[in-house]
Amino acid sequence: MSSTDTFEPGDVVVVQEGTMAAGGTRIERFAFTPDSVGTWKDGEGRHRNWPVVYTLNNHRKVYVGESLNAHGRMSQHLESEAKQGLREVRIVIDDTFNKSACLDLESFLIRMFSGDGLFEVLNRNDGVTNAEYYQRDEYQRKFRDIFKRLQQEGLFNKSIPEIQNSDLFKLSPFKALNQDQAAVIEDILDGLFDDLGKGQGGTAVVEGGPGTGKTIVAIYLIKLLVDIRDRNDQDNPDAESVFSDFFMPGHPELLAEARIGLVIPQQSLRKSIRRVFEKTPGLSRDMVVTPFDVAADPETYDILIVDETPPAHAVRRTGDGDVDEELSGR
Repeated sequence: MSSTDTFEPGDVVVVQEGTMAAGGTRIERFAFTPDSVGTWKDGEGRHRNWPVVYTLNNHRKVYVGESLNAHGRMSQHLESEAKQGLREVRIVIDDTFNKSACLDLESFLIRMFSGDGLFEVLNRNDGVTNAEYYQRDEYQRKFRDIFKRLQQEGLFNKSIPEIQNSDLFKLSPFKALNQDQAAVIEDILDGLFDDLGKGQGGTAVVEGGPGTGKTIVAIYLIKLLVDIRDRNDQDNPDAESVFSDFFMPGHPELLAEARIGLVIPQQSLRKSIRRVFEKTPGLSRDMVVTPFDVAADPETYDILIVDETPPAHAVRRTGDGDVDEELSGR
């Protein structure tokens, strides 16, 4: 059965079964409807009491999640307005899965979907992890097999190497940050919300040599800010993230209707990031601008994230309508 086949209520398709080095893996597929979710059941009870990873998709959007109670989580998703247009469920069940492996597989699939570009990824980016755990190498070999099965189902266009070599992947906002990058973003958010709460402006400067990930921090941060502003709270409520507190009441209100921009002086990089933003819900190519765009824009930005130092003659229009040299001085 291909991914374009239709389902009758209650239909369940086992995509493949296989016995691997550390246990069997299977992917079950059924319609994302109350009837199908209500009747889906695993013979060993793993639909309610086992760590699994799942995908929800239609022809252009995908959501990836993990849960210890897949049946209950699907019922929650059915009540979510943001998930109403999704049509199919795939549940990845493995004899050896644990919470750490599921979080890792979830993050892997989010990154692959974002880099492939076939679907818009509905997830927030603060849940993407890169934690070590027991036998991770062995699990990651399984992940590649799971990827191939999903690719056979039509969920991916490209191979893993093709995805990893693409700009969509390299510049994706769905990155697993290292500890230093996460700490930088947390510090920026703490200072930003403190300034917003006091009704004052401020500047944060991130310094680092080439290859230290400053551009990745900028892209990640703008996606995170947009998700907070737009109250993208549809992800797993049990997920743990260093940024989870910023989605709590009080923070989204401070960003309400905030105009956010990303200044990229380099033309080739700007073009690539605009393509990435076109594929990312909540972001748009218009958010990626030049220093001169900012200076010429009659409307002001509430938050500007600037990648690299612009030319010395670049200027920025401030909230009171004046033009200053702050962009060129940082």
